[in-house]
Amino acid sequence: MRLIRMLLLTVLSFTSVAAMADDEVAVQRLTELLNQAQTINARFSQLTLDGSGTQLQETAGQLALKRPGLFRWHTDAPMEQLLVSNGEKVWLYDPDLQQVTIQTLDQRLTHTPFRNKVLNDMQLIDSIGQRTNILFLNVKMNEPQDDAQFTFEIPAGADVIQE
Repeated sequence: MRLIRMLLLTVLSFTSVAAMADDEVAVQRLTELLNQAQTINARFSQLTLDGSGTQLQETAGQLALKRPGLFRWHTDAPMEQLLVSNGEKVWLYDPDLQQVTIQTLDQRLTHTPFRNKVLNDMQLIDSIGQRTNILFLNVKMNEPQDDAQFTFEIPAGADVIQE
């Protein structure tokens, strides 16, 4: 869950880039790309590795972003999770656990490479060396987005953790 939060916080830098990365070129490319994008919609494939490079998890899903601060990241079953942001709060829903974690939106940035002015992939490394590689597929930028997808209704019976 910590890694998903880090990913969420990274991608949510879509609203304003506050660079905390060492690679100035990657930060500059990300800034330029995101300044051109009002919306992003894509499929993704995510691979998580431990510090030694051993695969821990592989997932796929759908991503939607809209300025300012709207975000939806849905991971497909069997590891289904849903992250939604309305620009102020972030909801992380795990249907298997029937649990919702609510956080105030924070913004951070890590290394993010791009090719041909399109979001292609992202790599996140946490404090214990765990690495997540995300490949974005069928990326569509600046197409209309339905704002309803950026709202979240807490399911009946779900446990709620407010952070």
